[in-house]
Amino acid sequence: MSIHKSGSGLDGRAITCSNRGMNAGGEDDFEVQLARCRALEPDFLGLDLAEAQALAEHLGLQLRVIDADDTALTADLRARRMTVDIRTGTVTSAKAG
Repeated sequence: MSIHKSGSGLDGRAITCSNRGMNAGGEDDFEVQLARCRALEPDFLGLDLAEAQALAEHLGLQLRVIDADDTALTADLRARRMTVDIRTGTVTSAKAG
């Protein structure tokens, strides 16, 4: 089963990201999904929390927010997750995974 989302980001630029989890051969598409989501990292920079949440929802991504110096991060890597640093009030860093 493949779900494909396409549309425009908050700034009007075209975006495409796939939710497909397995290819026809049964192999995991993790690296492909992660690469696609890494390409979206710049789209989050400069956004406030509400805008970042809206964009992540639009893209079908899980959003992990760093909003304090003592925010604990886990080492699990997820292809459909964006981690954003918003300690200054806007996103200064966005990392897929």
